[in-house]
Amino acid sequence: MKNILFLVGLIMIATACTSTGSSFLGSSEESSESNVSMVLLKKHKSGARDFGVCTTNYDAAAQTLNFDLDGKNYSFPLSKIQDQYIDRVKKNKVTLLKAMGDFFPAVVEKSDIIYEDPPILYKDDRQFKLKCILKDSNVSHEINYPVLYNSMFVYGLNKMANQIYDTGRFFFTEADFEPEYDTSKSDKGYLSAGLSLYSPPQNEFYRKDKAGEYRYAVVQSYVEDDYLIIRIDDGQIYRYPLNALRLGEKEALLTGKHASAYQISNGRWIPVELVENMDGVYGHQAMLSLAYEFHNIRSRNNLMFYQEFMMEKGFFNGYPSAGTFFFKAKKNK
Repeated sequence: MKNILFLVGLIMIATACTSTGSSFLGSSEESSESNVSMVLLKKHKSGARDFGVCTTNYDAAAQTLNFDLDGKNYSFPLSKIQDQYIDRVKKNKVTLLKAMGDFFPAVVEKSDIIYEDPPILYKDDRQFKLKCILKDSNVSHEINYPVLYNSMFVYGLNKMANQIYDTGRFFFTEADFEPEYDTSKSDKGYLSAGLSLYSPPQNEFYRKDKAGEYRYAVVQSYVEDDYLIIRIDDGQIYRYPLNALRLGEKEALLTGKHASAYQISNGRWIPVELVENMDGVYGHQAMLSLAYEFHNIRSRNNLMFYQEFMMEKGFFNGYPSAGTFFFKAKKNK
């Protein structure tokens, strides 16, 4: 599988904690084909995290537990695994835990720590524990749910991120890395132009100036069931929970603000606000926390090129007025 590096920004917040009982998250009912998980590799001084992609495969003939972590292989004989975890090993419901500079096989359990005062930044106090399953080992590590799913949202891996957000799922198939598609037409929400710099859009529009190249895709956005839905004109669908957006964005979207989208280097799309500056320039403001730390989001763009694209698509009658970015969606657009 293609290697992917996940980076997620995190601002550390001091919180009071208490202990509760722990239980397994419930991933054991999934098939053994769901054997892909995310492994925390490094925590930076800034609070950012690096994640790697881990594929688990139990070899019944050799009785070894094997992991592929971003192309590097790790193996553990079944004889070194604690007896109570053998069934999970055989179902590939184990992952890797990095601790003390080394990697250990681990199961995923519900955390025995909860927040008395949930962090306002996260708006989600759920945690899980990675627990080493080697005999005579007590290594473990606690991770907050938003650290994991926000790292996926910021890279447009919404199919995985939403399963973590909605159900706490931890193990995935390779198909879960693919974008969601829906080619049906809808008149919900508003249409705008999303800057498409990394993969060809479904049109021949092209402009260039000192800021760079301009290619656009038509973006449809609307709010539904506490999600911001973004649909690209090639059928890609991105569902962002309003609670996973930057502080204040949920309230703004529910009271009339509109969202567009910006294509990032892996070809996926993240939500942005379109803002007119001055002298025929407009910019993008990311709606995901800390997106600027991981993506080069262009802040100065030629407003005339945006307007020319929208005119070609038939959204303007006559010359557009300043600050006009969004148009009511219609099924024939």
